[in-house]
Amino acid sequence: MLVQNPDIWIPAIGATLVALLLGFIFVSLSVEDMYFLFLLEFIVAFALVLKYLVQVSNFTDMSKLKKIFIASITVVYVSNQYFQYQIITERYADSSTGFFDFMKMRLEQGFQIESLNTGWIGYMVVWIFQLILTYWIGWAIFVPRL
Repeated sequence: MLVQNPDIWIPAIGATLVALLLGFIFVSLSVEDMYFLFLLEFIVAFALVLKYLVQVSNFTDMSKLKKIFIASITVVYVSNQYFQYQIITERYADSSTGFFDFMKMRLEQGFQIESLNTGWIGYMVVWIFQLILTYWIGWAIFVPRL
């Protein structure tokens, strides 16, 4: 079922929905301490789904597809943080803390590596590294398959 005229909405909406789903799956796995075991598999799955959506939509403007890819990776990580907030506030029955207060508390507590607390800078470095690594791996898988 290919669309005759190129349509950007199919990959854009599809990538957003898949990104939200992946954000929730990452949170569910991270609660069970299995996050890093399945990260690469989900990046590959995301790239393959986006490839399929691009083929169905007949949309081939790579600069716009790159923007969709970057936006959807960002949605994965932002939704991951939001779903973590939802799970933690539900688990500890703390409905008084808002999402931005939750993020502020996470940054204030810092990123812990064994007994070393790297502070907010550690969190920022880890998040940036995750975004860049996800982009590189995902784009390397996505582009050759078009």
